[in-house]
Amino acid sequence: MRDYDPNDFLPQLPHLEQPIADARRLLAEGATLEAVLRHLRAAGCDMIDSKWVAMIVFGMKRHEADRALYLSDAWADLRPAIDQIDAVMLELARQQGAEVRLVDDPVAPTPRH
Repeated sequence: MRDYDPNDFLPQLPHLEQPIADARRLLAEGATLEAVLRHLRAAGCDMIDSKWVAMIVFGMKRHEADRALYLSDAWADLRPAIDQIDAVMLELARQQGAEVRLVDDPVAPTPRH
């Protein structure tokens, strides 16, 4: 999957102008990524919008932002649901004959039948 510059999507994300400005301000004041994510969530940003803000403000790639949000304390309460969704998606892909595994999963790919 090819990475892209998330700033190219800013015209399509006008609702993120204020969250991006807030995140930039907090970062300039020395806030950590975790503190910015907590602020965004408290301000009403969902996980997807927070991902966009992290990519734009912190210069993260998609997979880096995904992992940062997943591991953050700000979004920790959603981890079990995310894990469940991932498990279901992997199982559905396997049922369709795909060889799949998580990026850091040391388990060998599913054998083909």
